[in-house]
Amino acid sequence: MGFNGVSWSISTEFYAYALFGFVLITFKTHYKYVVFALLLLSALLLMRISSDLYATIDYGFLRCCYGFATGAMTFYCYDALSKTDIQQSDTSSSFWRATMLETCIVAITLCYIQYFSEGRASFAAPIIFGILIFTFAFEKGGLSKLLKYPFLVFIGSLSYSIYMIHPFISFKILKPLFTMLSAKGVPLLFHTTDGKVLFGTTKMAGTLIELGYLILVILCSYCLFITIERPCRDYFKRLARRNTNS
Repeated sequence: MGFNGVSWSISTEFYAYALFGFVLITFKTHYKYVVFALLLLSALLLMRISSDLYATIDYGFLRCCYGFATGAMTFYCYDALSKTDIQQSDTSSSFWRATMLETCIVAITLCYIQYFSEGRASFAAPIIFGILIFTFAFEKGGLSKLLKYPFLVFIGSLSYSIYMIHPFISFKILKPLFTMLSAKGVPLLFHTTDGKVLFGTTKMAGTLIELGYLILVILCSYCLFITIERPCRDYFKRLARRNTNS
């Protein structure tokens, strides 16, 4: 946790994937019911022992199972409906209805994040995000079309690398660098408020640092993606195909 604060998630995901694989192998015909039960059980246990959703190194595995099972059920629902007339309809009116639906879901999600994502209400986050992903999975509305622009697709492909590297850049590179520069007489580049480190001492300075930080994160994430994430993913896909064919 001291090296990279988000490492808890990739650690718990390892065990969540192993558990999911065990469920698929053991309950070949009824695995969806088991996944749904896992969703309920992990959510209830987490609510019982934690005051909010944000468990990490303590009960992060339960949080991960809750989110993973919700994602799996979201896919099962999409897979079932994608074969119906809902997916086949492609008229102008259906486009505008889908656009309105996407807009409403985004507005609800943003409202939830802003006003209701703390305390006990935080346990609803996987469900809210599951509904958001389910809505956009059909790609029928204007917002879905917008997200298909090449640059946004590119940023989406880097999303996990961005998640894994951004706190490391913030607290292991920028903060020590700014501290050293401040000690050498350079005007302060960050300040702390309520125990949180905030880059920049004015809105303009903070905005410029934020833009530079964003560019740095994207560049580092791209390097991670092409040197680690994509080669490893492709290797395991080839390995899976060989095992399937044999």
